[in-house]
Amino acid sequence: ADFTGHDLNVGRPSVTVFDPVDQVRYKPGGDNAAYTTLELPGHTDLPFYNDSPSAQFFTCLKNTVQGGEAFWIDTFAALQEVREERPDMFDVLTKVPVYF
Repeated sequence: ADFTGHDLNVGRPSVTVFDPVDQVRYKPGGDNAAYTTLELPGHTDLPFYNDSPSAQFFTCLKNTVQGGEAFWIDTFAALQEVREERPDMFDVLTKVPVYF
């Protein structure tokens, strides 16, 4: 994708094993579930990177697969729910260092 001439002030791109603009499409024998026709459950992309993605943008240009519904999880809303319903677990999530 060529973004020349577009003002995309969203921060610097993260350097990953993927291109800065990764075109996810079916790849026979793909080594990543994203490149298959399998359903993807809720997950976090690249949490093991020191500078994991803080924002990702998705657009569907063409879908040739039956189904293919997309969903996103609002992690801020989920965290707020944990804060309200399980303040003890919220404390663990926000105060206990975790190293990958």
